[in-house]
Amino acid sequence: MKVGIYLGSDSDKDLFEASQAQEILKYMGIPASSSIASADRNPIKLNEHCKDAVDNGVGIFIAAAGLAAVLPSIIAVNTARLFPVIAVPLPGGTALGESASLLTSLMKPSGAPIPVTGAFGKAGFDNAALLAAQIIGLSRPDIQARLLRYFADQDSIHKPIQSNFWTTTPNTGE
Repeated sequence: MKVGIYLGSDSDKDLFEASQAQEILKYMGIPASSSIASADRNPIKLNEHCKDAVDNGVGIFIAAAGLAAVLPSIIAVNTARLFPVIAVPLPGGTALGESASLLTSLMKPSGAPIPVTGAFGKAGFDNAALLAAQIIGLSRPDIQARLLRYFADQDSIHKPIQSNFWTTTPNTGE
């Protein structure tokens, strides 16, 4: 399965390239491609991109856009909502740009399951790549093993809070 990464405009390209998303997907052994396709300026071209992507094996989409951030929703509609679309909110050109793209990404009606990375820009791209790997890893033990190595490497750098999540028994109240 491949990951298709869509950027809303040329101005988003530098932010994407500054992220680790491409390297993360490459490390996981997941093929990915990126395209620039505006949902606002050229919806017909975006529709064609989505059809071609699905025909070429893309099974998960990452969609990044600022301001109104309609790109993830339009990709979901163009793929009949059969494929996961992960939204990455990007900073916009106004004081409300970040808030606007985050709120637009979050405020989806029932029937539009589009997860949002919860981080803007570079961190958002990285988290979207990791979420795509987790989804694909559900049916690929080799990717699960790479995820475990990746997170162990990150943990050795960042020293996470220790948890006994996997070793404790539930409190039954007795």
